[in-house]
Amino acid sequence: MQCPEGSALTDLGCIPEDPLSFAQKFYDIGLGLIGIVSFFFILYGAFLISTSKGDPQKLTNGKTYVYYAVAGVIFTLLIFLIVKIVAVNTLSIPEFQ
Repeated sequence: MQCPEGSALTDLGCIPEDPLSFAQKFYDIGLGLIGIVSFFFILYGAFLISTSKGDPQKLTNGKTYVYYAVAGVIFTLLIFLIVKIVAVNTLSIPEFQ
């Protein structure tokens, strides 16, 4: 397998050799991973809520899963926006645009 110019072949695929591109790639992977995990926790919480059959403990557990998954997504989006604002407006890093 050939990697494009400026990338190195690793067990994880082609990784950019430039530190900024390297950080951006893993930042994007991390955001995707957070989204996927949050989605599954929301599904699990919804499953707990729908199968609680009136049991207040299961209902509370399901609500807690959904609440913290949504809070995690909101927190991640806020951090993403802060990084974008700092990287683009303050530091003028062109790859983040």
